Amino acid sequence: MKLTSEIEMISMTRTFLPLILLLSSCSFIEISDIPAYSKEFIFGAPDIEISNEYYLDMPFSFAKVKLGRSGVAIFSLAAIDNGTYAWIGEDGTRIYTRNGKIIQTLGLDHDVSYLTEWDYPFNLSYYIAESKIQLGNPPALLSQQSTLTFSHEELIGLEKDYLAKVFIEDFNTNRYKWTGQNMYWISERGRVIRSTQKIHPNLEEIEITFYYKSVSYTH
Repeated sequence: MKLTSEIEMISMTRTFLPLILLLSSCSFIEISDIPAYSKEFIFGAPDIEISNEYYLDMPFSFAKVKLGRSGVAIFSLAAIDNGTYAWIGEDGTRIYTRNGKIIQTLGLDHDVSYLTEWDYPFNLSYYIAESKIQLGNPPALLSQQSTLTFSHEELIGLEKDYLAKVFIEDFNTNRYKWTGQNMYWISERGRVIRSTQKIHPNLEEIEITFYYKSVSYTH
């Protein structure tokens, strides 16, 4: 998919949200500690199975990230800053989330950065939001409208079984015919445990499954 001239192109160096990470002994990890699985995100892999043994052996929270059919990798939680979670892969790729929503990426072929703060806690059955989004490669500034609705409940088996509430986000973008649907699975405690998101018109859908450990999670 190619971006058309309808998108407002930005002739400047790509900018991102100023995220100052609060690093602490319970949330910070060294690059050398990240599993080698992360390399598979670059070259592609059929899937990574997260066994109960693997989950128990991990000392910190992590996420399994699937980029369409291109690849899969393990991203580890590097830091938490005022509700913003920084996840990092072994190759240095970073994904920042807030309430499960991807608000910034660094190191993907097509990066994204939300210029409008996203703070939807998934405690409303219906919600409308408008966001300013900066895309990378090529750079573009877009305005996007989202409508979030509660859909249904679904049983999900991860490191344990969750009865998750499923929320659907329908979005459309001004001045460009880019529409889509994102989905979020919310645990009984209000955490996003899985999501599927379309963050860039030139990028495949990203599926993230979150595995939280108490040593690095602050509710």
